[in-house]
Amino acid sequence: MKINSKIRYGLRTMIEIACCKEPTGILQKDIAKNQNISVKYLDYIISALKLKGLISNTKGRGSG
Repeated sequence: MKINSKIRYGLRTMIEIACCKEPTGILQKDIAKNQNISVKYLDYIISALKLKGLISNTKGRGSG
């Protein structure tokens, strides 16, 4: 079974979020840097994950 890049990066993004030890969470730009993907492509992936209810964002200072 072949897994496309959107699914692969989506899984890696959710793992990165789950492994984050900071109480404030992790920024998209940091995930993009750690996973070596563009912020624009990560934004596309995160939008899809939010739409499916798999992740949610945190409102507040520095949340963008």
